[in-house]
Amino acid sequence: MKNKILSNVFSLTNLFYATVFIYLVIVLIPYAFVTHDGPSHLYNSHIINELLFSDTSIYQKFHAFNPDWAQPNLSGYIILCLLQLIVPFLMAEKIMIALYVLIFSFGFKFYLKQITIYSDWYCLLVFPFLLNAVLFLGFYNFLIGLALSFWLIGLFEKYKKNLTGFRIIQLLFLSLLIYYSHALVFILCGLYVAIQIIIEWINGGNRNKYTLIIYFKSILVFIPGVFLFIIYLIQQKSAQIEYGKTYSALNRLSQLWFEMGSINFTGYSERNYTKIFYIILIILAVIKLYQDFVKKKNIFNVTFIVFLSYILLFLFIPDNAAGGGIITLRLNLMFFLFWIVWVSDVSLTKFTKVLILICYLINIALLNLRWSVIECGAIQCKAIIESTDSIVKPNTVISSIHYKPVRGFIGEYQIHSYIDFMSNLDNYVAIKHNLVTLHNYEAGNSSFASYFPVIWKEHKNAEYIWQPIGSGEILEYFKLSEFENKWNHTPAMILSLGSFEKKEKFKPLWDSKNKYSLLKADSVSFLNVYSLKEIKN
Repeated sequence: MKNKILSNVFSLTNLFYATVFIYLVIVLIPYAFVTHDGPSHLYNSHIINELLFSDTSIYQKFHAFNPDWAQPNLSGYIILCLLQLIVPFLMAEKIMIALYVLIFSFGFKFYLKQITIYSDWYCLLVFPFLLNAVLFLGFYNFLIGLALSFWLIGLFEKYKKNLTGFRIIQLLFLSLLIYYSHALVFILCGLYVAIQIIIEWINGGNRNKYTLIIYFKSILVFIPGVFLFIIYLIQQKSAQIEYGKTYSALNRLSQLWFEMGSINFTGYSERNYTKIFYIILIILAVIKLYQDFVKKKNIFNVTFIVFLSYILLFLFIPDNAAGGGIITLRLNLMFFLFWIVWVSDVSLTKFTKVLILICYLINIALLNLRWSVIECGAIQCKAIIESTDSIVKPNTVISSIHYKPVRGFIGEYQIHSYIDFMSNLDNYVAIKHNLVTLHNYEAGNSSFASYFPVIWKEHKNAEYIWQPIGSGEILEYFKLSEFENKWNHTPAMILSLGSFEKKEKFKPLWDSKNKYSLLKADSVSFLNVYSLKEIKN
């Protein structure tokens, strides 16, 4: 009896639940869960609520809704809008990330359960990918779509032989949610189902009327999303979208050679762990190929073809297609997730169990490093919000200057210039005090060139500058002269975020008329606050 109780307590299911709980704690406990784009998404969700529920809001003068209702980039904003009506804004963001962790982890486990009898073991391999580079970049819509995609393809695998009316509605609803999260994930869900249908058609033999109806029902699930996507593409036809010409196949290949870009998102300490994880995946792949050879199984099943598709997409997609390096990072994440999926039917032996447990333990070590980054962002966020509380005036306009990269070491990490937690922290200040911040790049395009829900009313009068100032260094600032001339408004305050030693060196670039003077300097928070001279005096 005692042994039975112990085995239940230490079961794989309970280990999975406990680990998910640890992730939730890590997300919810800090002062804030700071990501690169997260504050911007939260700020624009705040603007949406103000536009909807306040006729006298300061945002009414500057912003409007994007009328493109087919834009496939909305789910995260809707969740953040709803949560901000209930809880404080920083908690709203943390709850949304916690929801992502739950949907992603349990969705992956549910999907594996449909395709392998060893799902309880192999689902443990997903944990290193929960707090990934895409999350720390703040791409919430994509990750919500990816999390939901595991539920969609899991339900498809479960019901594909018996797609009744209610099940079709379930899948159709999920496909629309995924479309309105991210078009890339929607397309790749359709690719998964299409590959499954083609394989079954080739191998099935019995191509009668009944099987054709099943295939038609499977395709029917994606038709509304495809219709919306076509409308969106037609609306984007007039947008000035450029594609890069710097493609290098060797460079792309090198990014997959013992590199896990979706995990190695900042610093260098984690690479010692992820290389072991990489080696273990290779060992499992070799075992998988050997077992399939011995059993004379056809290697070209749906999971292998999808895994192979992600390799090809990663290697050959244009540099600047839909975000260039950003889209390759997303494909890198999906590549490794479906690598796990592909090897998940490798027979369990003592050896394979040890490999999986090693990966799990590596993840615990990685999680400790993740925590140092999360805490770093939270401390920075708290310092900037508290240091500006007594200075800013509600219902005014502010702007920001940002120096990249931020120099310095924090714990075992050197903060990478791309994953820079301070880039959008002025958006948190703007939410707390109901300010308009000119640092709103999401609203920077017209509705015909934007996939964000909020736009500037006069987008051509809202120009944001990224200016190289040195080797690998960039100064980001708003073109104040344009704003003052065309909007007849002058920001009351400028928040300068970034390397403290550059506090005055580049001031003439963003303040050509010398209108602003330094009000407060904080070297610990890498923050300078400038105010209009007439306001200061």
